[in-house]
Amino acid sequence: MTFLNLSLIAGISLAALPIVLHLMMRARPKPLEFPALRLLQQRHAASTRRLRLRHLLLLLLRMILVAVAALALARPSLPPARYGLLWYEWLSAVGIAAVTVAVYVVIRRRWRHSQKPAWQVRADTARLKAILLLSGLAAAAAAVGLPWGLRVRAEIRSPGTVMAENVPVAAVFVFDTSASMTYRHSGRTRLEDACQIAVDHLQVLPPGSRVAVTGSRYDSSVVFQADLAGTRSRIASLESTSRTATLNQMVRLAIAAQVNDRRRILAEAGQADGADRYVREICVFTDRAASAWHFPDDRGLHDLLLEHDWIRLYIVDVSVSDPVNTALTGLKLSESSVVRGQPLELTVDVSSVGASEHRPIVEVIFVSEDGQERRSTAPLPVDTAHGAATARFLIPPGPGRSVRQGLVRLSTEDPLPADDVRWFTLGVRPRPRILLVADSRSDARFLYYLLQPQDASGSFEQIYECTVTTTTNFGRHLLSSYDVVCLVGCRRPPDSLWTRLRSWVEDGGALLTFTGGRQRLDVDGGWSSVDCQKVLPGVLLRPVNLSPPAHFVFGTSHPITEAFRHDDQARTDLMVTPVYRCWLIEPADDARIVMSFSDERHLPALVERPVGSGRSLMLATACYNAPGRRPWNELPAAWSFLMLTDQMIRYLTGAADQRYNFVTGEPVEIQVTAGQPFAEYRILRPGLRQERRALAAGQRTIAIDDADEPGHYRILSHPDTTVFESGFAVNLPDEEADLTALTTDQLTGVLGKERFQIVRGLGELQAAADRGRLGVEVFPVLLGLLLLLFCSEYLMSAFFYDPQPVSADQSVALPQPVSADTLQAG
Repeated sequence: MTFLNLSLIAGISLAALPIVLHLMMRARPKPLEFPALRLLQQRHAASTRRLRLRHLLLLLLRMILVAVAALALARPSLPPARYGLLWYEWLSAVGIAAVTVAVYVVIRRRWRHSQKPAWQVRADTARLKAILLLSGLAAAAAAVGLPWGLRVRAEIRSPGTVMAENVPVAAVFVFDTSASMTYRHSGRTRLEDACQIAVDHLQVLPPGSRVAVTGSRYDSSVVFQADLAGTRSRIASLESTSRTATLNQMVRLAIAAQVNDRRRILAEAGQADGADRYVREICVFTDRAASAWHFPDDRGLHDLLLEHDWIRLYIVDVSVSDPVNTALTGLKLSESSVVRGQPLELTVDVSSVGASEHRPIVEVIFVSEDGQERRSTAPLPVDTAHGAATARFLIPPGPGRSVRQGLVRLSTEDPLPADDVRWFTLGVRPRPRILLVADSRSDARFLYYLLQPQDASGSFEQIYECTVTTTTNFGRHLLSSYDVVCLVGCRRPPDSLWTRLRSWVEDGGALLTFTGGRQRLDVDGGWSSVDCQKVLPGVLLRPVNLSPPAHFVFGTSHPITEAFRHDDQARTDLMVTPVYRCWLIEPADDARIVMSFSDERHLPALVERPVGSGRSLMLATACYNAPGRRPWNELPAAWSFLMLTDQMIRYLTGAADQRYNFVTGEPVEIQVTAGQPFAEYRILRPGLRQERRALAAGQRTIAIDDADEPGHYRILSHPDTTVFESGFAVNLPDEEADLTALTTDQLTGVLGKERFQIVRGLGELQAAADRGRLGVEVFPVLLGLLLLLFCSEYLMSAFFYDPQPVSADQSVALPQPVSADTLQAG
């Protein structure tokens, strides 16, 4: 126990004052011999003994009253512990009391019906009460008092910090600076409220205290400030950041800073195992948003707090009880890049919480290179009465050399503006040029019209630019002017064809081979050359009849099959399409099976192989059925085969490789083609900031690892901006829009039971900190006890000194006065 006013503890000595007054002021009667009163001496002696006992009780009560008053003025405090009874301790105490009362009632009931005389029953009842009272107290002391004392003793010894009002504090203030802290309520953001609480809390810290301030930015560090003035400046400079670390990591950093500072202080004092002269605290200012924590914690934060139990952790909750917010999340584009002039679909999820508007208006805006905004579609009201809905937009074709950048936003504002807008970037690429090679032009006709379908007006939708040639005319084409070469059932390709294909694919070209055709392939002739084996994903062995007919089976995740995994109808249509014949392929060592057949041997259906800087794909069956011959499959009648062919060509051209939309903190890689030589480039960041970087010779990608701010980014070659142009968009994680607060049980799972305290506002923080530094103050309890003692002293003194009424049967006949004449006559 410690005292806030230790000098006043000397007032306990005043407890002897009632004894002195009692001895000085007690009556000293003069002895008078009155023989007539000798009959009352025996009664007087008994009354005197009772009166003396009452006086001693009253004297003891007054002494205790003075001692308690002096003790209360000294303001004693106990070390931090749970001094109240826990639920199981209360249960034990109530159980003992119930058993004691039950035993008394049962025994009394038996004695009442016994033949004992009344005086004996009264005497036995008095002894029974005393025995049961002492037994109950002993049982309570053993079953409740002893475990309570051991528990409180362990809790008192746990912190291990000296308690006093003037002991300086070493505190670490950890501020949650994630986007959710920008939620505005009553004209102030949550971060501004947290900073104000922290500044006000600095004013009540004891002299000599030291404070470190840190936000939750991913690269934050914990450094103790030189003085409290520097701490206030550091708090004032805090602002919300888009790329943050979890609060688990920040608490771990704060603990490490406290441990290192404690070791340094003890080492400077030459006391490696001595007592710390600081009270160690960590205050985490947060809105308790679940997105700021990693739950459950898998790196032992609970064990770390348990190991360093001399650190007190306070979670300062600055959240709003009933938040109101409308958020945009889950932005998706049907294609990461499209052919110039091709439309696409954009979807975004709209969610509302609280009493926000249930029909928010969503609009899609495109931003030109000079920063001008242009609405591409009409604004769309979205019904969010059920909490969430999805808005779909069909984006029409628009201008753009290599990328188109735009944003989706809400037309109205709400308390959390950070999730009211989502940026996106769409890649724009020229029409892929495809060279279809077959033994005759008619063999490639189906694939030609499959890639370039003709509408009713007779025009072509120019998604792909296809050219058809034969194996004999293949040498007339310049392969560098094409993106993909498709071999369609060529029976005996010449060796020169394989030589040119191998060199071109190794330099970054793409080859797609359809094995089935009108005639049987000559595997021992045109398909057995060295260059052929080097460029194809496998060796053709022989044709195989599939009986019963087989179907396509998807293998592991692959960019070609990824679209089918999100489209149940397309996946089902392709998987039920029968295949009657296929070629048996022995895959190369570095090849990968993308799809297989459903026969008992699971023969390879689609095989991929990297060749130098290029790619090679081989389909083990035909893409068409020749008239009058046994069909290879039913793929020409399946609409999902068009989707499969489109996905294969997109993969070969690298259209699916380039990402244009990222989340803050993700590494960004932008591809650079070999035909775009430049030595420097500029990065245009949000907020009109830009920087210049160098591109090493032969470098094929531009890597950016500091895209931390949401918005649009553009990359331009320097000084000639026409050589290379690209861009990307960065958004906040969707989890930042979730304002759901982490529950106490979830925080307990992260930090450990009884390892932290949750406080709201400055008052609760200061009260919790005072309890941690000074212990549990007993002053309110002593004041209550003092009031109870005053009342008891008043009632007891009134009972002792007020005249008691005497009944007629209790009156005693006193002897009549005797006159002098009577005495003389006697």
